[in-house]
Amino acid sequence: MLRHITDALIEVDPSHTTEFRTNQAAYLQRLGQVQQELSARIQRLSDRRFIAHHPAWPYLAKRFSLDIVGTIHMQSGTEPSALHLQALIQKMRRDHIKVIVSEIQLSQRLPELLARETKAHVVVLTTMPGGLEGTATYLDMLRYNVLQLARALETTS
Repeated sequence: MLRHITDALIEVDPSHTTEFRTNQAAYLQRLGQVQQELSARIQRLSDRRFIAHHPAWPYLAKRFSLDIVGTIHMQSGTEPSALHLQALIQKMRRDHIKVIVSEIQLSQRLPELLARETKAHVVVLTTMPGGLEGTATYLDMLRYNVLQLARALETTS
């Protein structure tokens, strides 16, 4: 996305092309460093599986070798069936899944229900910078989300 933004800025203001490219390179370097740091943290985990409240995490999971083993809400605006929730509970119990990832803007009713039924831990993350304290920038948000999830996975292993 950064490359698209940089290209758009250059198109609007070509006189600052060098500055835009320099800033882009510096940011990509910082992003790479943060990703390496967080990847090293995740690699130490013996169990990287979790249930997602909503299908908002596949890119994060892929980037950091995490495993989404189930999703509570398959689509926005629809409630999961009792049968779907029961299947998730059975899967969590059978496979010892102990972490549910939710989002700050969503009701915590269903994740908390699953957590009570399975003794799992709900970790609340954000999909938008500034959504939670300590997530003012994209890099802050990325660090916050991955570290919160890593801590939850560690304490339940």
